[in-house]
Amino acid sequence: MLAMNKPEWLFIVIGCVACIINGGIQPVFGIILSKLTAVFQECDPEVQKDRVLLYILLFIGFGILILVATFLQVEILNLFSKSYIHIFIFRAFFLLYPVKL
Repeated sequence: MLAMNKPEWLFIVIGCVACIINGGIQPVFGIILSKLTAVFQECDPEVQKDRVLLYILLFIGFGILILVATFLQVEILNLFSKSYIHIFIFRAFFLLYPVKL
């Protein structure tokens, strides 16, 4: 099975890394959101403004990271699955209908 996947191993690795990033970002969003709500307990408006700006920039950065990770996850694993299915269909066809020379 691994020998059959040798040409597509890079697709598999990139897709799995994108899946890990995409799965890891979701809890980070929850943590950042809880810290953002805690900022409003500050009495100093200037400190509030600075921290809110920091968390907004973090949200934007993680949003861009999720955009890239989701795109890579879907497209790279789609490319891998297309080639993998093509190999299986090709092999199954020649097992069912062997070519006699």
